[in-house]
Formats: sequence, structure tokens, C-alpha cells
Amino acid sequence: MCMDEHKDFHDILELRSIIENAYFKAFEESTDFPTNLNHTHTKAMIFLKFEGEKPMSAVSKKLNLEKGSFTPVANHLIELGYIEKVPDPKDKRVYNLRLLESGEKLTNEIITKHNSFANKMLEHLTEEEKKNYFVAIQLINELTLRMHQDKK
Repeated sequence: MCMDEHKDFHDILELRSIIENAYFKAFEESTDFPTNLNHTHTKAMIFLKFEGEKPMSAVSKKLNLEKGSFTPVANHLIELGYIEKVPDPKDKRVYNLRLLESGEKLTNEIITKHNSFANKMLEHLTEEEKKNYFVAIQLINELTLRMHQDKK
């Protein structure tokens, strides 16, 4: 950490909270969101939409959940008919999650609504600010990944 370690750490925590509230919780509150789903369910489906079939452990890791905490999330999505759990063809001990057609349809609707929501938020910024915002996000992602990979 640099100048003031406590402030730097606070800023990192604050960034996570601001993004979570602005992009996910505010979206849920402003949208006709399915009442039987929360943002963890939708983020899991969005991850599967973008990444394709993945092991349960990979999805739980992406959502920052312990495997035991993610199992009820996956089971709920399975019960609703949005995803299915299938044995991994390479390792029968591993189960992969895959979006079903109904999950794909709902996820596409959520992504479309979420993009519209984000675009409305961005209307408050100038074109230059929008450009700087996305450059900063990309830089934070790249540097954080590099620091994390260097740690391994």
C-alpha cells in the first residue's frame, strides 16, 4: 500500500461497495425483477451465459462464495428450471452447471434491462468522462489480476 495504508484499504472496500450498490442492488430495486431470484442467482446465470458450462466450484469462486454457500443458490436455479447440473465428461466427481433454454431467455432479458439501466446511469457523464471511466475500470481489472497472479 502507498501513502496511507488505512485509507487505501478503505478505498478498495468502498469501491466494491459502490459498484455492488450502483450496478446490482439499484438495478434490482428499479426493475421488474423476478421475486424468486436475488442478485446472486442472476449473477450466476450471467456468468454461465458469458462463460458457458462451468464446474460448480468455478461459479462459486466467481461469485466469491464458498462452495457450501453456493449449493443452495444452484439448487434453487435448478428447481426453477433455469440451469441443470451435469457430470463433467472428464471427471465424474465434478458437476458442471449449464443454462437451460428458459435460463438463457431470462438471462438475455436481464442483460438487456441491465444494459439499459447502466446506459441511463452513464447519461450523467460527458463522453470524455465515460471514456475515462471505462479506461479506469479496465486498468483496475488488469492491474488487480496481475497482482493476484504474481502472488501465486
